[in-house]
Amino acid sequence: MTDLYDELWNDSWKTWYDTYFMELLAEPLEANWGKFDLMARILVTTTASSSAIAGWQLWQEPGYKTGWVVIAGIASLASIIHSVFQVSSKVKYWSEAKGNCSKLRHKLQVLRYRMKTEPKNIKKLNDEYLTYKDNFAKLDASIVNSDLFMTEKLKVATQSKLDSMVAKNGTSQLP
Repeated sequence: MTDLYDELWNDSWKTWYDTYFMELLAEPLEANWGKFDLMARILVTTTASSSAIAGWQLWQEPGYKTGWVVIAGIASLASIIHSVFQVSSKVKYWSEAKGNCSKLRHKLQVLRYRMKTEPKNIKKLNDEYLTYKDNFAKLDASIVNSDLFMTEKLKVATQSKLDSMVAKNGTSQLP
């Protein structure tokens, strides 16, 4: 093989790995924000105006008044947090990030397969890879690294998961 082939093979591996890492990292972030989004919506809906009428009824019953005040207070706080952190936007953002990373990862996997089956087209494959690498750079720059749920523990766990998957399956058999 040529130097270009080896360079492309190694560079495409690194880009594939980094893309897959970001895809796997986006999964729990989307799930965590999604859970908070659902919880906040349920609490706000429960204490909304039509439900408030039922709540007023509970004020008449001994013991329920305190419970309703607590539920309404939590719902109010959840609504404020939901708004301040723009939770619905974060759910959408991480869902799109995960999907974009997944699409790019699959394209890189196909490119690496084609490198094996079409080694004579290395210049064309290299041009294609440069487009994917540019797409990765744009994705990487857009990923928010200051997310509340993006902890060092999550990053380490994600990297460990990916390393385990790669060790077990290699790259060609990964989902």
